Formats: sequence, structure tokens, C-alpha cells
Amino acid sequence: MNFFSKNIIAKCGHKTKIKGKVSAFGESGVVTIPKNEDGTIDFCLKCIEEMTIRCAWCGKPIFVGQPVTLYSPISPEECNGEKEFKMPDYAVIYQKKPLQFLH
Repeated sequence: MNFFSKNIIAKCGHKTKIKGKVSAFGESGVVTIPKNEDGTIDFCLKCIEEMTIRCAWCGKPIFVGQPVTLYSPISPEECNGEKEFKMPDYAVIYQKKPLQFLH
């Protein structure tokens, strides 16, 4: 990993390296920002950190560009035995009927 590469200006307006450490919700990792066809990048490492959401199922971070799935609780077993599923406050809802959120 070359964290000492030169800084470039992302389309978000911030200086950034192409590769670096990002942290969110107690987890961290190294991200390499993909370049656009014209050699530009859309977001800096800090903006990528700030756009991170949490998985409604496990609470771990979902960084921009990572694959996601939609999840719909359909049975009491999937709702921890409760009559209704209690979605975490941080969950990102895709649609309400039927309930689907990012996982």
C-alpha cells in the first residue's frame, strides 16, 4: 500500500489520495477509489466515510460501492420471535410495503 502517493482533487472538492484507510461505526479498512474513464474520482476518502451506512441486519458498515441485498422479514422466526419486526433506527429502508431494507 502506498499511502504516500500524491493527492488529487475529487469531484466533491476535497483533496484525497486514491487509496487509504476509512473508518465508520467501529470498523476500518483500506479503500481504493475507482477512477472514472476520464481519470477523475467522484469522492474523497472522508466523503466515502461520511456516506457509509450500517447494515440493518448485523450493524456493520456498508461502504459506497460495496454490494448490498434487500431483506424482507416474513416470519416470526425472522423477527426474533416478536409479532413485528423491530428495525434498527439506522436501517435504510428501500420500500415500506412490503418492508425491505438494505442488508
